[in-house]
Amino acid sequence: MSSVENIDETQLLALATQLPVSQLGDQLLHLQPGSKLGLYLLELSNLPVSSEQVEVAEVDLSRPLNWILEGLRVESCGNCGIDLSEFEAALAHPDEEFLSFFPVQDQERIQDSLRSYFTLAVKSGMVTIAGNQVMLSLMGIRQLRSPQPVLPLMAFALSDCDNEGAFQRMIMGALAQAFAGAEWALPGEPAGVAVEFLAEMGDEVDVETEARILRIFNELIYGAGCGSPTDDTAMVLLQYLVSEALQP
Repeated sequence: MSSVENIDETQLLALATQLPVSQLGDQLLHLQPGSKLGLYLLELSNLPVSSEQVEVAEVDLSRPLNWILEGLRVESCGNCGIDLSEFEAALAHPDEEFLSFFPVQDQERIQDSLRSYFTLAVKSGMVTIAGNQVMLSLMGIRQLRSPQPVLPLMAFALSDCDNEGAFQRMIMGALAQAFAGAEWALPGEPAGVAVEFLAEMGDEVDVETEARILRIFNELIYGAGCGSPTDDTAMVLLQYLVSEALQP
C-alpha cells in the first residue's frame, strides 16, 4: 500500500492547507460553516460548461475588442497613431452591423461598453496611448492577424496591478447577480449581497463602490451580446475569472 493511501482525512486537510493558494483561495479556506458565499461558489462550480459554450463565449467577447482594434487600424491608415479625441469620436458611431449584436439598442450603454473594452485593450497591451496619440501595439496587430483566446487576456487585464482588490470585488458582484433569482439566494441587490460576501473574507467596501465595479463586468457582458447576467457567455466569463482568481 502506498504512503498516500495511508493518509487519513485529517492529514489530507493539513496537506491541502500547505499547498500554494491565491489570496482568494486562502480566504475561502477560512470561511465559516454554513457560509452563503460557499453555497454560491458550489453552485457555480456545479454548472456544466461545454466546449461549445466556451467557443461561443470567445467569439462574443472577442467581437467588441476586435472591432476596436480594427477600427484603430483603419482610422490610423497605417500611421503611427491618431489623436485620442478623434478615435473616441469614431467609437461613438458604430456601424449598423456591429450594433446588431447588442441585445438592446441603448446608446449610453453601448458607449460605456466600448469604453470598457477600450480600457481592456490598453491594459492588456494591445493598444498604446502616448500623450494624446493612440495606436495599435505589436500585440494588437498580432491579435488581429492571429487571434489568441480572449478569456485569458481579459482575466489578465482585469487582475493585473490590482492593488485595491477590484478583481475580487467584481467576481463577488457577478456571483451575487448570477444567482439572484435562486430560491436560496440572499435578499437584496447584487452589490449589497456582494458586500456581505466580501465582509466574510475581511474586505470592507461600501455598496456604491461595489456597484461601480460590478457595472464594469456588466458593460463587458453587454458588449458581448448578453441580455442577462445568466446568459451562457456571462456565466462562462464568470467561471473563468473565478478559476483564475483561485490560481496561486
